[in-house]
Amino acid sequence: MQDHNLLDKVQQITQDMGAKWCNHSDDCEGSGFVEDSVFFVRHQFILWIVVLCDGKVAFIEFTPEGLENYSKVILESPRIFVKFNKCHKIEEFSAFQEKKCHDCTPRCHDNKCKN
Repeated sequence: MQDHNLLDKVQQITQDMGAKWCNHSDDCEGSGFVEDSVFFVRHQFILWIVVLCDGKVAFIEFTPEGLENYSKVILESPRIFVKFNKCHKIEEFSAFQEKKCHDCTPRCHDNKCKN
């Protein structure tokens, strides 16, 4: 499905979200952190639609296999940053994760621990 057709479908799905949309001819490429998101699933058609902190909407289409590869990262990350093209299609995304090196115990001597 071409990006413009997919954008029209996403606009129909999200018409009640109060999203900030631009015309196809506008230069509306952008990026930002995801505030909210939803997965839209139909037979062999999966969209991840995100609302950014500034209210703009972006999306990416996943295959079932692609969703299986990325779903854990998307669902378990506290913050996700996306970059989208002028059709609001996500071209890149980065998941920010909180890392823990080890379980800290009361007797831990690691200076990085806060106990």
